[in-house]
Amino acid sequence: MPTNIEAMRQFVRELVARPMAAVDFEYALAYNIIVPAKVRAALLMREIDCDDVLQHMQVPVLVSQGRLDQHVLPAMAEHILAVCPSAKSSWYEAAAHMTFLEDPQPFNMELAAFVHATRS
Repeated sequence: MPTNIEAMRQFVRELVARPMAAVDFEYALAYNIIVPAKVRAALLMREIDCDDVLQHMQVPVLVSQGRLDQHVLPAMAEHILAVCPSAKSSWYEAAAHMTFLEDPQPFNMELAAFVHATRS
């Protein structure tokens, strides 16, 4: 258990480019640690190729990506943007994986604008 907890602490620290507030860290640690170990292992082992679906998507897609993300690399966002004709990019230059936490105001405004535009 101590090894698992410390590994999860390190993982959560790596999800952001800058240290997060203690309360945010504790919440992120909690919701990540309750994911069963089998599921976490499967996430690391998966190979996903959805290009056939992405190529034919006709609904709006917003790809929000932190340039400093070390877990889902920016290259994945670039690939989705290249393959999916309905995808729009949203880059966060100083953020890592948790753009919604690292830059909440711009993230929320952008997401709200995207949702509003798709409803029009």
